[in-house]
Amino acid sequence: MDDLLALCSDNYINEPHRKESVKQMWKRIFSQMHDMATVHRMRFITTSFNSNVMIIRCSVLLMGIPEGEKNLITADAWLDSNLC
Repeated sequence: MDDLLALCSDNYINEPHRKESVKQMWKRIFSQMHDMATVHRMRFITTSFNSNVMIIRCSVLLMGIPEGEKNLITADAWLDSNLC
């Protein structure tokens, strides 16, 4: 979990989520699913040289097998979200 969250800025905001709420969502997903797989497309938007900020948008398909099940399902999907 620490390695995953290290990818997110401490100032991450994607309304209504902040870094702590993202942590809680990942904990829930990992506790309920196994054999996770993802397709992750990242698209560069812009940079701000004055503040050392880079904006990247991503689209993600997250899949896994729920505990007690045998078949892969879509756990979550999002389009053009702000990257952590």
